[in-house]
Amino acid sequence: MNNQSMQRQENTTYKQIELPEELVDYLKSSNGIRKPFKEQTYSVTELVRCKRNTFFKKSRYRQEDMIADNIGDLWSSVRGNLLHNMSDAYSWNELEGSLDVILDDGRKIKVCGRLDMYDYKTMTILDLKTIDNVTELSEKGFLPINDHIMQIQAYYTIFSKIIPVHKLNLIYADMNDMVNFEIPLRDLSGWIKSRVSEIQNHIESENIPSGEVSSKCRFCKYQTTCFNNAGGIKENPGSIHAFSRNTSR
Repeated sequence: MNNQSMQRQENTTYKQIELPEELVDYLKSSNGIRKPFKEQTYSVTELVRCKRNTFFKKSRYRQEDMIADNIGDLWSSVRGNLLHNMSDAYSWNELEGSLDVILDDGRKIKVCGRLDMYDYKTMTILDLKTIDNVTELSEKGFLPINDHIMQIQAYYTIFSKIIPVHKLNLIYADMNDMVNFEIPLRDLSGWIKSRVSEIQNHIESENIPSGEVSSKCRFCKYQTTCFNNAGGIKENPGSIHAFSRNTSR
């Protein structure tokens, strides 16, 4: 390095800043160091699913073994992964964003979301769901499903503060057909705050919330624990080996 270059550097002050968190996390994970569990971070999926399921997950209850694997359920999972490859049709996909929620006591809790697809030309968020009998369910008016509507509207609440969003499209697909629904834009900031506050209060008090029983319960890996506590499923659970709370960190 010549003297002229050295002189320019000596006359300039540069502020040293922290390395990007994503880079540090990558280096840690590559060395087998896991990022600490954050109890005060929620995903959109955790908010729209059964609050008892999210309570069990956040409170570190052990997941239970399923009595028997249903081949149809296994295929549905694989099929869903295959169809989600369609997100590659858009150059903007798997986008991550977050929203800071300030509770009444001043605490800040982060709510995170990940978009399947975003069409920057029409400023549209697209969310893809795989489900059986798309045509029949659509014709009978069972689609779109309310949880899915809430989920994509929560994405709108988060991402409209980051990128322009003019439309929400909820797409259902099986191996034979696809249908697309335009969902109204709706800011769910109030609902998100209320939902986070409710679940967080149950976690801190260790008071198990009531279950929100639905057809999705058959996929849940906390069925036995749910069955053994009032306010949950009433049919025989499809899981075994309910363990005590896992307090390991």
